Amino acid sequence: MEKKKSLHIHTRGSRKTSVALVRLETKGKGEFTVNNKKLSEYFPTQSLQQVFMGALEKAGHTKDVDVFI
Repeated sequence: MEKKKSLHIHTRGSRKTSVALVRLETKGKGEFTVNNKKLSEYFPTQSLQQVFMGALEKAGHTKDVDVFI
């Protein structure tokens, strides 16, 4: 049986002079990294973490993708 490879999605978002480069990896473990820090370090409150995770939670992908910003 052939194993499916992980899909890497790279995108860029910007507003005024700020730029965010985002990499999403399928077949992940649910790891989220923002500016080389774990999600809980970068967003210390639960409410901020929920805002970050909202779209992935609705899509049901919080445990199977890795996100790097």
